[in-house]
Amino acid sequence: MLPQLISGEFQNQDVLPSGIHDSTFAEFVSRYVFNEHRNWLFQGFKQACLELREAGCRQVYVGGSFVTSKMMPSDWDAIWDPANVDPARLDELFYIGNLEAERVLKFRGDLMLGKARDVATCPHIALFSTTRSGFPTGLIRLKLNQIEMLNS
Repeated sequence: MLPQLISGEFQNQDVLPSGIHDSTFAEFVSRYVFNEHRNWLFQGFKQACLELREAGCRQVYVGGSFVTSKMMPSDWDAIWDPANVDPARLDELFYIGNLEAERVLKFRGDLMLGKARDVATCPHIALFSTTRSGFPTGLIRLKLNQIEMLNS
């Protein structure tokens, strides 16, 4: 179960408490897909997750303004775990760091490759564990269960 959002310094929005919080897709949708704009963003996120899962990815970490109380986030930000991924089954768009604009255009958000086997040492996890002003915030870990994703 996801924790309640807490008051934060992130553009006057509530944020997740610090740490990694596990969530099902259903719980994630229930909490964060609460208006038409967020649903539009989520559909791009879901497509990216389906493509990652098809290539063998088992989990992603979601951070940034999408997992706050912000009504109209501009996008979503996620980090994907490369363990078990077959690179031949995944579009290079997922691997090449300087293709952010293309990823945002296709998926309505950005995915970064998790470059460490241990979550604690992944630089992207550290990046999304604080707001721009340095306020500690949390991330959501989603297991990529294909049946659950298709039903969300």
